[in-house]
Amino acid sequence: MGKQVAGDPGPGPTAFKWDPYGRDVPKQTCEVKVEWSVEPLVKYLKKTAMQIEANIETHRLPTAEKLNAFITRLIANTQRLLKHAPKDLRSRLQLMLSRRFQRFWNFSRNEKVRSTNPEELKSVMTSLIEMLMLEFVVSPAVLTDPGLLHAPLAKHRNQQSLVDACGRF
Repeated sequence: MGKQVAGDPGPGPTAFKWDPYGRDVPKQTCEVKVEWSVEPLVKYLKKTAMQIEANIETHRLPTAEKLNAFITRLIANTQRLLKHAPKDLRSRLQLMLSRRFQRFWNFSRNEKVRSTNPEELKSVMTSLIEMLMLEFVVSPAVLTDPGLLHAPLAKHRNQQSLVDACGRF
């Protein structure tokens, strides 16, 4: 038997070239976990509350069906943001959110309990944001984000309201 060459498909082990794109490298079993933060949740809730406030100030009140659809999306997005939180923290946050919305919305099932209005939704959102900021350490950058502070007051180039531009209500 002769010496085996990489291109010779004879019996025995053959030498293979390494894949230049790293597809044959073993996967790392312990990947670095990124620590979950409550800040994206607070940013989202604050942005939404400011949008609701701007709509109330400009007297752009939605119909009951549009408000229900808006709240459904709000709860679904909030649940999505909570999905990757640590288990103990996630259950605490879900309980906090459930208590705030319980008057008019079932948070865990994401379904309407009774009709509501934008003013009630805004007050619930405001109290929820305040509680989250008191309960958890939130970076001051979340509060002073220029995109959040001036977004509802700024006019769009084509003079549409914030509601028309975002398509929310």
